Amino acid sequence: MFTGRRPTEEMFKDGFNLRNFVKMAIPERVMQILDPALLATVEEKAPPAAATENEVNHISGYNIEIKAEEENINSEKPGKMSPYVSKCVVPILKNGLACSEESPKHRMNMQDVTRDLHHIYKMLSLVLISVERDQVETK
Repeated sequence: MFTGRRPTEEMFKDGFNLRNFVKMAIPERVMQILDPALLATVEEKAPPAAATENEVNHISGYNIEIKAEEENINSEKPGKMSPYVSKCVVPILKNGLACSEESPKHRMNMQDVTRDLHHIYKMLSLVLISVERDQVETK
């Protein structure tokens, strides 16, 4: 859904799958794997900017702890990744990885998934408010 790729595509063979494709790209190369249609929407909603907000996303799952740390977010050419991507898309992709562990016992439980998605939703609201405020201030 976020990459625009299908798990049946020719590139996914010999043990390489959609999950590995996403896992290898996060967070440094996430912009390279996102669906171009999603990127167009992201750029329309939240123009590219360095993600240097004070808040740090924290998603913790059953057997996984994920932090979207500033140095990791900014490792993909500062100024290129929008706050929307760093604060919302990257955590959603990481949540998806945590939910799709090969072994069911290592996957996040649904209560944690729901909590984390709610947190991401709140972050999205904050990012959109911040972007709108910045747009008003620049006018």
